[in-house]
Amino acid sequence: MLGFIFSKKYKTLLIDIDSQASVTSYFLPYFENKIDIREYNIYEVLKSKKSFMSIVHEITDNLHFAPSHIKLSQFSGENIIGQEYKLKTILTPYFDDYDYILIDTPPSVNKELINSLMIATKVVIPLPAELWAIESYDILKSKMQEIISAYQKQDFKSYYVIQTLYEENRKIKKEFFYSLQKLYQEYVPIKIHRSVAIQKMITYRLEPQESERYYNEYLKVAEVIEGVENIKTT
Repeated sequence: MLGFIFSKKYKTLLIDIDSQASVTSYFLPYFENKIDIREYNIYEVLKSKKSFMSIVHEITDNLHFAPSHIKLSQFSGENIIGQEYKLKTILTPYFDDYDYILIDTPPSVNKELINSLMIATKVVIPLPAELWAIESYDILKSKMQEIISAYQKQDFKSYYVIQTLYEENRKIKKEFFYSLQKLYQEYVPIKIHRSVAIQKMITYRLEPQESERYYNEYLKVAEVIEGVENIKTT
């Protein structure tokens, strides 16, 4: 979603570095007849078997996409010299070609996440309104802070926590929303509502519709990340 929104104004590169490859599945119709996804994906680039630009696809003039594959699940268990910096080494020559580089990462601490943190200046974390999500986030944030400190990441700026799957008619969801505001300074008070429309968009691989509520909610998130909108805006 954010990839489409940022590409309305900016040259944007979106990279799927999650072995579950859900973002890749969404974009697959754009390129499945052009390449063999089993051979042209971010894992093959990390293994130095393919060049980065050989796997990049033009979704629109302003949105380019690098797909993942289930084979990426092998990466964390492999012993590669300079493994944590592979993605940064690969992407550095292309930094000036894009205004934004967005990376979809796995929700766990592994070598893929570490590689992403090596080049990230901001991290956006979607958090469903469930107790387990808060507990998981506390662990994940602690681990990310350890990584950023250990690798002396001086250019890292901030985390953004976004509440997803919000439901107006559920009291517990509202209480969860206000608890997040009190608990986390990095919490962005913009609710992403549970939506049939967004599920249809993902399931049927439709382009986001600007007339839908979910689009405007994600647009506000994008504005916070850009620095256009104040983080305290509701």
